[in-house]
Amino acid sequence: MTKKRYNFLMSKRFFCFMAIFALTAVIAPAEEEIREIIPCNRVLVLQRGPWNDNLTVIDAGPSLIMVDTWSSPRAAEKARGIIEQRFHKPVSHVINTHHHWDHSFGNQVFVGALIFGHEYCVTDMIKEYSSPASRAQALEYTGSLKELEPAKRYKDSVRKDIEKDFQLTPPAHLVGDRETFASGDLTCKLYHVPGLHTRSNLTIFIPELGLLFTRREFNGQELPILREGIDLDKLIGSLEDILAGGKPLKFILAGHYQPIADPDLRPALNYLKILKARVRKFRLAGRTLEELQAADAIAPFPELKKNLAGHLANLEIVWKEYPLDRHP
Repeated sequence: MTKKRYNFLMSKRFFCFMAIFALTAVIAPAEEEIREIIPCNRVLVLQRGPWNDNLTVIDAGPSLIMVDTWSSPRAAEKARGIIEQRFHKPVSHVINTHHHWDHSFGNQVFVGALIFGHEYCVTDMIKEYSSPASRAQALEYTGSLKELEPAKRYKDSVRKDIEKDFQLTPPAHLVGDRETFASGDLTCKLYHVPGLHTRSNLTIFIPELGLLFTRREFNGQELPILREGIDLDKLIGSLEDILAGGKPLKFILAGHYQPIADPDLRPALNYLKILKARVRKFRLAGRTLEELQAADAIAPFPELKKNLAGHLANLEIVWKEYPLDRHP
């Protein structure tokens, strides 16, 4: 256990954490290992693979809510076995945070549940994964040499898993810009936030438990990284809505790696508002992106970790995505 990887265990709320590691077999290879993390009561995070892919289960009382379904039906079946043994109740709702294979290829195991996703999740799953050839292409390894062997073994195992009896299962319930549903004593608030990772991304907030499913960099200590297709108004609006409810945030649960305790959304929200305002100011003055980037090369956001390259890239993304007619 490294300090960096498990730093959430050292927070002021460390007493509520348990990390339980379960091997699927005594000699199971790393790509078959399932790690269990219990960040707080009623929440179980199952994790596997070299990128620590997360499948999260929330106990909603009479039934369970699941966020993402891993990378293959075989892996999802293993998760279902652990979940049934732990909770003894059905999964009633599944939410795909986005369309990527490592978050959605286990959907067919949970067809008895109502599967939520944005309409782009459906469109892009079909576009990118509808044929065996397209799925094989998606599973080709293109990463760094350092991670080549474990990642290659992992993708090879997924490829083998989906050779037979795989059925692409897009979400059946399409989410628009926002949606709220209740399950048991919990409320799930869903926000479409394209451009954080993919155009199909959903942010999920469960206020009763203080759980926020979003990108890790919204923890209050890092610079949010924006991508092409970002809808800054939707992103800012979602963060404002989450904070307006007054419910304390207890954890960020991202699609990969460890839960983050006691996150603070305010620095990121402040940064995004300033980012939008500065782009608008320079555009109205008839100045260029290059002038804006030069002016901001002094890293004007000390409350966030220094990431000047990331900030300059964000300026370029927002400049392209937000012409003057999109600025109120």
